[in-house]
Amino acid sequence: MNSQSGVKNIILHTHIFQIFTKDLITLKPCNHIQAACDIKLHLKATDKWTIVGEWTGAQTDCAKWLNGLGNGPRFV
Repeated sequence: MNSQSGVKNIILHTHIFQIFTKDLITLKPCNHIQAACDIKLHLKATDKWTIVGEWTGAQTDCAKWLNGLGNGPRFV
């Protein structure tokens, strides 16, 4: 879906989460901030209007029921 294919007026709506791998949850807070800032390089590379609808710099995935009803966190 690019302008060469005739597809126009597309918005890329993305959600950026930093908690779903062991590598991401081991980042220090300053590295989470840097990772969020670095994503702009990838987003700028598209020819689409881009919206970051949600993001998180959460340190764990321990929110109640995040991993399913009755399931606890995968990473602690």
